[in-house]
Amino acid sequence: MGRGRQGPADTALKEATADVALTLEQVVTGAPAGLPGGPDGSGEAGGAGGDVRWHVAVDHGSVALAAGPAPQGFDVRFTTDYATAAAIAQGLLGAQQAFAEGRLRVGGDVTALGRHHRAFAAVDDALAGVRAATTFPDAAASDA
Repeated sequence: MGRGRQGPADTALKEATADVALTLEQVVTGAPAGLPGGPDGSGEAGGAGGDVRWHVAVDHGSVALAAGPAPQGFDVRFTTDYATAAAIAQGLLGAQQAFAEGRLRVGGDVTALGRHHRAFAAVDDALAGVRAATTFPDAAASDA
C-alpha cells in the first residue's frame, strides 16, 4: 500500500498510522477452495470448508497487507464465516451488526480498536480499492 508516488490517500494513511505499531489478522472460516491466505501461508485454502487468513501489519507509518497468518502473531483478530466476510466486504452487512449478531468475533487486544480508531479508519479507506476489485465465489449462494 503506498508504492510509487505518494498521493493524498497514501499521505493520510502514513499520518494516521505514524504512531501505531500493531498487527490485525482476519480469519475466514468455510471459504471455498483456492482463495489466498491458506492456513500454512501457501496462499491456498485447504479445500471446501477451509480457513483462510490474511493480516495487515502497521508499523509507524508503514502498512503491509499479506496473505497467511501474521508471522509475529496478532494484536487484534477478526473471525467470520465466508458468507459474513463477503457480505461485510460488499457493503451488504455492517461489521457492527455482524458483531452484535455473533457472526463477527473479535479477539486479542480489543481495546486497541478504540485507541487506534483513526488508524483503523485510514487502513479501511486504503483497502477500498482491494474490496472493489475482489470477487466472492459462491457468495451469491450463501445466506448472508
